[in-house]
Amino acid sequence: MLISSENRPKLLAAAFGLVLTLVFWFWSNIHPETLLGQIRDRLDGVVYDTRLSNTLTENVRSNELVAIVDMDEKSLAEQGRWPWPRIKFAALLQGIADAGAAVTALDISFPDEDTNPVDLIRETGEVAGETISDDTLNDLENLRDDLDGDLAIANVVSNNDIVVGFTFNNEVEVRSALPKPAQILNDLNYQDYPIPEPRAILANVQAINDAARFQGFFSTAEDPDGVLRRYQLFNKHIGVLYPSLALEAMRVFLVADGMQIIGSPESGIESVEVGPLRIPADNAARTLIPFLGGKGAISYYSATDVLEGRLNPGDLDGKIVFVGSTAQSVSDFVTSPVQANYPGLEVHATMASAMLDENWKIRDGLIAQLGWVLLLLVGIAMSVVLPFLRPLFAVVVSIGAIVFLVFLNVISWSKFNIDFDVALTVILALLLTIFNVAYGFIQENFAKQAITGMFGQYVPPDLVKQMGSSPDSALSFDGERREMTVLFADIRNFTNISEGMAPGELKDMLNRYFTPMTQIIFEQQGTIDKYIGDMVMAFWGAPLDDSDHAVHGLTAALQMQAKSNELTAEFKALGYPQIKIGVGLNSGEMNVGNMGSEYRRSYTVLGDNVNLGSRVESLTKFYGADTLVAENTYQACRDHFVFRQADKVQVKGKEEAVTLYEPLGLKGEVSDAVLAELADYEAALNDYLSGDWKRASSGFTSLLFQNQKSVLYKLYRDRVTDNEPPTEGWDGVFRHTSK
Repeated sequence: MLISSENRPKLLAAAFGLVLTLVFWFWSNIHPETLLGQIRDRLDGVVYDTRLSNTLTENVRSNELVAIVDMDEKSLAEQGRWPWPRIKFAALLQGIADAGAAVTALDISFPDEDTNPVDLIRETGEVAGETISDDTLNDLENLRDDLDGDLAIANVVSNNDIVVGFTFNNEVEVRSALPKPAQILNDLNYQDYPIPEPRAILANVQAINDAARFQGFFSTAEDPDGVLRRYQLFNKHIGVLYPSLALEAMRVFLVADGMQIIGSPESGIESVEVGPLRIPADNAARTLIPFLGGKGAISYYSATDVLEGRLNPGDLDGKIVFVGSTAQSVSDFVTSPVQANYPGLEVHATMASAMLDENWKIRDGLIAQLGWVLLLLVGIAMSVVLPFLRPLFAVVVSIGAIVFLVFLNVISWSKFNIDFDVALTVILALLLTIFNVAYGFIQENFAKQAITGMFGQYVPPDLVKQMGSSPDSALSFDGERREMTVLFADIRNFTNISEGMAPGELKDMLNRYFTPMTQIIFEQQGTIDKYIGDMVMAFWGAPLDDSDHAVHGLTAALQMQAKSNELTAEFKALGYPQIKIGVGLNSGEMNVGNMGSEYRRSYTVLGDNVNLGSRVESLTKFYGADTLVAENTYQACRDHFVFRQADKVQVKGKEEAVTLYEPLGLKGEVSDAVLAELADYEAALNDYLSGDWKRASSGFTSLLFQNQKSVLYKLYRDRVTDNEPPTEGWDGVFRHTSK
């Protein structure tokens, strides 16, 4: 199948769009550790943060079974600066347990041994500036265990459901014993998945570590851009899995034996299950943090109120309580999508609340594939559609596509908790739009230049400008059929004229003739097809549509006849022969387009109606008419011009008869004398056509007496005089046997 020249640039643009779509699709799947992967994730992160911030509802609260006990600025002001003595911290933990907390989770660790007051007194030998005796020191030694802060915390931890926190890092070596690993119930080979494996654990001191029945890490990992968006459910260390603080707290709260990591080698990690709860996860055992807003979405209680017994009854009863600090001096803050300085303590509480409410935003597994599929669909659709649209429509369609993408993304997020990547898809849509708009303008510019080059010498400048301003509207270089009017104008007896003139004189005369004739055609919005010797061929109705093509063509013919008469005087003054032209016109369907061979092409018209126009022009001399038009042209112009029917003929090479008409002038501008003569002619012609040739002979003889130079009158008088009257069934057609 051949591709038209008009569609070739559009198909090239579509091909480029498809290639760009594939590039973006590969980009969307590239590894996140590469530079392009980091750029992609950064873009997605910006979109994620913007959407999350703009879709949060004010005054959203967490699950009522989750609370925070905060060593806040108020607590530091009342209880003393940080760090507190561990005896006091043990009292805080006991106070939380006594308030009815079901589970306590510590967003704090104790990696260094506490200094026992007995050792401090022994080192200084005095208390409050007074020297202590040896007996007193020996008595204090008996109180060592009672004054040991680490043992105090260990005792509280061992007797209550408290999840002790610890941290991972890649710098500090392991201290003391390792924490207790996660209790994984199923046999999924998690070693095959990219779960992070930090080099070191910063564990609690031996006493607390040994006493802790439940432990979870509270260290978090931000995205490469420094924003915390995902929560790490598990970390590996030396091939062993350890649970996060919130996950272990939930296991203890649900009295579950362990957790299950759900997935398969084909689909990867899909979720983590603890008891009846399901947490969606990616292959790195991470899940999106469903932030509820800025600080304060979780219920906060001041640590000093716990220590001083100022809590209301039931404030902590049956709840999961996370203990930590939001005081500025402790500096436990992260950068989140909803707040620059977001308490790390509240991250864990938010996760516990989400686990209870099963409020998750899902973007991994099949959802990630949804983003890839959407990118392909949008890219392919825009690549195929945009090249065939005008630049303005392309922009409108693209804006609509981008708005739809954003709308779909927001609805999926807010209504269905589905988060699919949209940043690359939007960027791809923008790039395809920019490319197609720019490419469209470039193609329009090329089209304008092509139009100017092709039609500049054949079409009036105003029409060329009009075509150039909208090269795609109603304009095609390819072949097509149109309703048009064709004109042929020929200098009579040109062979005899040319033989009597020098070459230079002949050239000058033709230039003086063709210039005004071309100008007239241009003024009537016609297109010059070609000059052949002394003949001019022109047409109306292409390259731009012209509903009045017949009227414009006939107007040009009459103006050309008038100009020819004016040139007679000019040529006489120059010593050139007098010229007389014959003009023939025909209207109807014609083939028009840029035709020819690969070596030479021209914009021209072809078809039977074109040939008939040429035959009509050749008959002007036979009928003694300056201009003749075929029947189709007459029908299109009869309301504007006065006509005289010349004859009904069958031209050589045509089977069907055609009626020829001679235009006498515009209606309202033809003299009364001419109109009276026309009436007499039509009466005689009616007698001729009806077969009453005797009466017709009288009429044509009378007309010839009035106008002895009329070739037409003499033709009809001789026809009815020299021939027998027609027999029955005569159709009134005169058959020409020569062109």
